[in-house]
Order: sequence, then C-alpha cells, then structure tokens
Amino acid sequence: MSAVLSPLSAEQAAAAHAGPDGAFLIAAGPGTGKTFTATERFCWLVDNGVPPDRILAVTFNDRAADELRQRITDELNRRKPELGPQVMDGAWIGTFHGTCARLLDEFAYLVGAPRELRVLDDTGQRLFESGLIARLGSGAAAPLDPDSFTALGVEDLDGLLRSGLRFVLKLKGRGIRPDQFQQRATELHGINWASPDAAGGERAAKAELEAIEVLSLIYRTYEDALRDGGLRDFDDLILAVIDALQRVPEFRARCRERFRYLLVDEFQDTNRIQLDLIRLLSADEFGNVSAVGDAKQSIYGWRDAEIENIRTRFGGRRLPLTHNRRSFQEILDCATDFIRRDSDFSTEPDLVATRGSGGAPVTIVMAPDSRSEARTVAETIRRLHRSGRRLSDIAILSHSVRMLPREFEDELRRQGIPYLTSGGSGFFDRQEIKDVLALLRLTENPMDDGALVRVLQGPIVRMTDRSLYRLAERRSGKRGMRLRDCLEESRSEGYPEMEERVSAQAAKLIEITDRLGRLRDALTVADILNRLLEECGYMRWAELRAQRDGSPRALLNLRKVFQLAAFFERDLALAGVGDFVRHLDQVIDADLPVGEALQPVASTEAVSLLTIHSAKGLEFPVVFLVNLRPPRPRDTERLFFDPDGLGFVMKTWRGEKHPRFLLTSPGAPAVALAIGERRRVVYVGLTRAKDELFVTATREEQSSAEVEIGDHDHFAEILSWALANPAKASVVEAEQLQLPALEAANG
Repeated sequence: MSAVLSPLSAEQAAAAHAGPDGAFLIAAGPGTGKTFTATERFCWLVDNGVPPDRILAVTFNDRAADELRQRITDELNRRKPELGPQVMDGAWIGTFHGTCARLLDEFAYLVGAPRELRVLDDTGQRLFESGLIARLGSGAAAPLDPDSFTALGVEDLDGLLRSGLRFVLKLKGRGIRPDQFQQRATELHGINWASPDAAGGERAAKAELEAIEVLSLIYRTYEDALRDGGLRDFDDLILAVIDALQRVPEFRARCRERFRYLLVDEFQDTNRIQLDLIRLLSADEFGNVSAVGDAKQSIYGWRDAEIENIRTRFGGRRLPLTHNRRSFQEILDCATDFIRRDSDFSTEPDLVATRGSGGAPVTIVMAPDSRSEARTVAETIRRLHRSGRRLSDIAILSHSVRMLPREFEDELRRQGIPYLTSGGSGFFDRQEIKDVLALLRLTENPMDDGALVRVLQGPIVRMTDRSLYRLAERRSGKRGMRLRDCLEESRSEGYPEMEERVSAQAAKLIEITDRLGRLRDALTVADILNRLLEECGYMRWAELRAQRDGSPRALLNLRKVFQLAAFFERDLALAGVGDFVRHLDQVIDADLPVGEALQPVASTEAVSLLTIHSAKGLEFPVVFLVNLRPPRPRDTERLFFDPDGLGFVMKTWRGEKHPRFLLTSPGAPAVALAIGERRRVVYVGLTRAKDELFVTATREEQSSAEVEIGDHDHFAEILSWALANPAKASVVEAEQLQLPALEAANG
C-alpha cells in the first residue's frame, strides 16, 4: 500500500479506507477536511487496483470539480508516477449535469442521439426564467384566463407567476412531468372534494381547480419555450439519463460495468432526481457508493435540495469526521450549541478543534439601529487592519446582500475600506453597471431623462449638480419639455450653463449615442456595447480606475456585461438593445442573484461582503455575521410546496390561506422546512470563522407588516450561549466595542 495523504487523522483514514464495497456516508462536519478525505478515498481505491476511469466522482459545481480533480491528480502523480502525467485524462470527475451530458454523448448509439441542444448555465437559466415570466404576464407566451386570478383571489400576477414557476421547477426536480402533475393533481382534487362537507365549499374547490390549470399551463409553457429555443436545463440532462437507464438495459449494464465505485460530494445538496440517478448507476441499491456530506449544512432547499436524502433515504454506514482543523474551539462550541437547538440535531457529536482554544474569539454585538451596527463593524475592521490583519482575511456575511441595510456599504466607503460583493444582485448596484445601462438606454431612447442625468453626471462628462440644475431650469413654464430638449437649446446658445470641457464631452457623448442608436437594428448588442464604451472613453476610464485602485473590479464587471449580452443574443434568440435592457430590468426587479465578476483573490486586497450561501465552502480568519435579526422576512411566496406529497398551499393577495389545497395542511410542511433551513444557514455562517467571530444585530423592532415564519430568535439564542459562557465569548453594546490590545499595538 502506498503512503497516504499526510497528515491523515485516524477518523479520516477510517472513512477513506472503509470497504471498499458497501454504502458509506462520510459525515463531514465543517472544517473537518471533506475534500481532503474524498481525495484520499479516490486515491486509496486506485491504490487497491481500481483504474481512475472506473470511478465516478460527482459534485455540484465546476469549481469544486476542478479542485477535486487537481488534488487527485497531484496525489496520484506523487504516489504512482508510473501511471504517467496523463493519469486523469479519462477520469469521470464532474458535476451531475456534466456527467450526464458526457454519458449521453458517449452512449448516443445506444440511447438515441438527441439533436444539438444548448444547455443553460446558471445565469442563462435565471435570464430565461425572467424572460418567460415577462412573456407569460403579457400574454405573449400563453393565453392566461383573467378569470383564473379572480377565482384564486390573486391580484399580484407577477408574484403568482414567479411562485408558480418555482413550484413547477420543484416538480421537475422530482421527476414529475407536466401531464403527470395535471393528472395526479386533478385526481387528488376529486378525492379531497368528494365529500359535501369538505372545508372551504364550492369557492375553494373552484380555486383549487384553477390553480391546477394555471400551474400546468406555466409548466407546459416553460417546457415548450425550452424546446422552441433549442435549449435544455440541467434537469433535462439528468432526466434523459434516468430515462435511458430505465429504458435501455444494455446502457444500464454498460454504466454499471464502467463505474465500479461512485463518490458523491455534498450529498446533502442532492435533489430527488439526482438521488435517483445515483441509485440507478450504483450496484445493489447504493452498494458501491461513498457519499460525503453534512446534513447540518443543507441550505439549498430553495434549489430543490432535499435534506431527507442524506438523513433517511441513503442507508449507508455512517463514518463521522469531527476533528475541525479550521476554527478555535470557542467558535465551534458556539456553533454546536446553536445547531443542537434544532431537535433533529440535538444529539450531534461535538466538533473538536485541532487548534485548541483561542482565548475569547467570539464577540456578540448589540446595536441600537442599523447605522450604529454598520459603523461598529466598519470601525472594528479598520482597527483590525491597522493592527496588521489583511482586509482579504475579513468577511461580512449576511442572509442576503440585497436585504443588507445600505448603511453597511455606506460605512465601508466612508471609512475608505475597499470591499467586494458576491451573491444577491450586487452586480447591478455597481457604478459601472448603472452607467453602462444608462448609455444603452440612451441609444434606445434619447429622451430618457433618467439615463441622461446618469450619463451627464458620470465619470466621462462629470457635470456638476449646479450646472444640471441650471440646465433643467430651461423647462420652467414649458410643458412637455424634456432634458434632452434643454440640452439642445443650450447647445444652440453655446452651453452657457457649463464649462467648455464639460460641454465638449456632453456634445461628443450625445453624438455617439445618437449615431449608434440609428445603427441598433444593424448591429448586435455586443457590437453596440463595444463601440459605445470605446468611443465615449468609458473603457479607458475603467482601465485607469483599475490602475488607481490596484483592482480590475470595474473592468471585469464590464466584461461580464458583454457575456450577458452574448448569452442574450445566442441562447435566448433575442436581439436589440431595447430588449436587452428591458430583460436586465426584469432581472433587477426580480432580485435574481447575479454576483459580480470573480477576481483572483491574490490580486484583491478587500473585505468580502458575501451572502452566507456564497461563503459556503470558504473560510476566513475573521467573520462578521451581521444583521442577525429574528427570522421573520417578508413572505412573498404565493405557493408553498409540500415535498412529501403532491400538494401545495396558495395564499390570496391579502395573505389569507385557502383552507384546503390537495394533501397538505396550510403550509405547515413548507414552513417547518424553511425554519430548519434558516437555522442551518446561520450555522454555516458561524462555522466560516477561523480566528475571530463577531455576531451582530440591532434592537430595532420588526415591522408589523412582516410575516412571521417562526418564533426562533437566532441572535437571542447565540446571545444566551455567550452569557452562559463568559470565558468563551464577550457581549458588548456597539458603542462599547473596543480592541484594547490592537489599539496598544498601534501605539
């Protein structure tokens, strides 16, 4: 046997070297070396005579797959150099959808080669969904009967369509097709309403039938739009392989012969069809599957992940990893106490810090309001930086960047602390993106006052507030006069309101947007973007800013706009600047998560402002878990999916729940799942910290308009642990937070 990865702990070795035959669940707590152990598992199988291309390893994104492949390659080259540098060329390490695409391609002669279809990536999927909702709402995609919405008591059509689309995508993730849903739902409706005493009466029964019709229509329209556009989503690839495995015995036999062992990473994030795929590819009901995951870190229910896959549906032998190499013990104690308050995890084993204790690295901060909370966080970061802590060592984590109070970014800017955002729609909040959208709007509509103001006061023209005010005064008493009219009138008089440099830049920019606007039907969106940014000097401005800031942030974000434009024209088969801008407006209005362009960490000295979901899999020496108020978000969902039965609960636009919908009680399963997942999200946030953890919240009362989804105040629970463990944590008011040791270090 070759030497193993070093250092490998006893419990890691026990997990990685189990079997090899049998079903195994490597229950890897946070920071316990999950990828490290998965790498050793793969290499150990190779050590025992299994060729690398006979092992299937699947994970959830390309970045994780690339990391796993590289680690395995490096280790095999070290252990078994005789295999040669190309040892991993034929290895099957990838995402679920990537693996399925490869299987369909390799075995096309057996399963029937589909025509060339483009596969939507994550961003493409969001844009596709947004466009479909817009077309459904306008009646362009499918005829929606207005009487349906009257019967349902719904006035917010857009909200219903978005909830409806999320609902049908959950159905698809469970392998339920549109015709199956309509048939089974209608049958259940007949059973539920057979009794004359059924709750809700005739009105509720009619509403339920209308809901089934609307959801079926949304589902069919979604599938038709994919087919008509020559597109497939990720689930299509998985469903196609499942169908082939069930339909073609030779294909199933070939796959099982090919894959002697399966290794599934992040098993807690699998949905139903992914679980079915693994079951069909495996021997003897998961008999050659090693699953790696942690139920406590299952936080993708909104993406149709089912925690029961790892808790109850996979019956493998449990091999726990509990020795955490990331955090100080106090941080782990805080996180463990918090997650054990969920009855499902009340008996979870302790996490043991291999680093030992670190004094009192947990600080709980209470602030009177959001402004004070943000100021305290920014000032603490500044003091940490002065003491020698790198800004890139620090992360501010929140449930949602979009929901994070604006005061946080304002304070970071005010105190001169550079930061990067990821997750949420922070991409569209960036100056350069707002400027580009304004320029595009002007090529489509020269009379757009809002876009013109943005452009005139942007970095190219730099018109002052005073000059803009004087220019706008020309509209006084002139009904219907637009700002563009004022600018033309001013031009005829020699631009008396502004300096010569400003007037020259304004005239040049207007000439460019007008000229390119006339060409918008002859050029692609990407061509117009390129000419616009080059000719008006915006790309040059972004390059100079990158040199000044030492960060390519603005340039990379501009390139991402080009990528979105290319996708828009290629994969959505749409064209035109106006359509592109309207499409992005829909994405912004829907708060779809389009994060900023990624940057190499080594080149970026800035604080990371992340959603907890974006931070999963990452670690930081210092973490601020902020805005941790009671989990009572405004509930915009119209439909609650029941994961254990083909059912749903629909609310009217007033927030009332219909008394009976299919097989569920009013929202109880969905609400229980949401409460449990929200706790697990906080747990993931707590366990990102290595050296220091700050948990902050305000004493502000929640709005009475917010809908309560549970009585659990997570901040209060963490606070109670801190008060009971003064040797491990400190509790302070925002105004009192000091770092005396750091201040002393700075003289």
